[in-house]
Amino acid sequence: MPVYSFECRKCGQVSDLLKKVSDYTPPDCTCGEKMERLFTPVASILKGAGWTKGQWSKLRKRSEDQGKKFFRRHPGLQEASKQKIAEQAKLES
Repeated sequence: MPVYSFECRKCGQVSDLLKKVSDYTPPDCTCGEKMERLFTPVASILKGAGWTKGQWSKLRKRSEDQGKKFFRRHPGLQEASKQKIAEQAKLES
């Protein structure tokens, strides 16, 4: 369950509560008013390869190298794939 921040409009009290995502009802403040949910940004961590410019170029080069190795082992498939790409280009234009 996520933690949501709520603030009372009347007295300004702020509280963090653990609530279900499906629970839309705001809690009551100690002063008796309904509290309003605050927007709180989420901290995100991008893990894995490809998130920075330098990593992207390394991944692209590695992908191209793997493609070249594959087509060296299967030369007939390279011509077939080139023909399919040419046919699709004609259909799109």
